Amino acid sequence: MDETRIELDPKTSHDWMPTNTRKLIKTNHSGQTDYVIGGVSPKTGDSVFLQTDKVDSQTVSKFIQDLSENYLDYDNILILDNASYHVAQGKEDFPIPKNINLLYLPTYSPDLNPIERLWKYFKEKFINNRFFENIYHLRNTVNDALHNLLYDCLTIKSICGTY
Repeated sequence: MDETRIELDPKTSHDWMPTNTRKLIKTNHSGQTDYVIGGVSPKTGDSVFLQTDKVDSQTVSKFIQDLSENYLDYDNILILDNASYHVAQGKEDFPIPKNINLLYLPTYSPDLNPIERLWKYFKEKFINNRFFENIYHLRNTVNDALHNLLYDCLTIKSICGTY
């Protein structure tokens, strides 16, 4: 489980184009952002996403509750980094459901979290090198992309699975 920030200002990344040409991408420079909290099963490719305008202990807690309700019949292990809003989970304000177990990664080791590879793929495929008129256009694009990913278990499994 992890979250990612998606900025309205486009990020340029590698792209194919004819030699000796430059690709120009318009920008907004508004600083507006969208966030996605996600959880994946590297074994099956199942995924759960929550699109939100902020990430804090309450939104992470809501995500964990939603995940718990969607997978009531399973014993779920959530791999988390040590962000303050993750560490707050399990304290008295944010109780953890019985079917959820938290496993914290060592500090400064995001590469051990399988979903980090999915965020990289997601941004390269759906976000980078694109201009978004406004935050609503960005959010709709993100929502559509997440919807497509939900039903693409094979891609998620190939990206997040162990190697």
